[in-house]
Amino acid sequence: MGFSRFIVATGSVFLLIMVATNHVQAGPVATPNNSNCFVTAYSSMDDFGMTTSIDDSRIIIGETLTIESNCGGSIEVKSSVFQNRTFNTGLLIIDMPSGFGNITIEGSDWSVQWSNITFMSYSSFYQGIINDYEGKQPQPVDIDEDELAMRELSASISTLVLAWIGSVMIVDRFARFYVDRFTVEEVI
Repeated sequence: MGFSRFIVATGSVFLLIMVATNHVQAGPVATPNNSNCFVTAYSSMDDFGMTTSIDDSRIIIGETLTIESNCGGSIEVKSSVFQNRTFNTGLLIIDMPSGFGNITIEGSDWSVQWSNITFMSYSSFYQGIINDYEGKQPQPVDIDEDELAMRELSASISTLVLAWIGSVMIVDRFARFYVDRFTVEEVI
């Protein structure tokens, strides 16, 4: 009784530690040169609660691309994958483009760049999975009724034999226990 309580208590402590320390980390945050501000970019899929941080040489999957900054002034986002955008401090949310390229975020006297990024919208990612598996489905197997009936019969017979063997073994153990415990053998 004491050991099981110890196991439950230990498991509860580990569960509380996991829940208490589980937190969402922001992606790589760039701090432009000589400034006290930040710039970060990430993609998100709200339906699945998933975010992907933008960093060098990554595949980014999502529905929207979010760029966040508190650097002030006009901020320009440049990429060969999507149309250049300009926004002020805060958030810029755009539909996720599809393609391969770099992203540069520039302010009045600073610049941040991430390179070799593959952008994939969720729909193109899903379509890629579907296209990858097309034609690779397992070949259907035709089984006629006689063969199916024979397989069912052999499965039921083998199940019956295994159940009989198991029950005989259990009854034999109980019989041996009873004989050993409650009978007296006479030795001549």
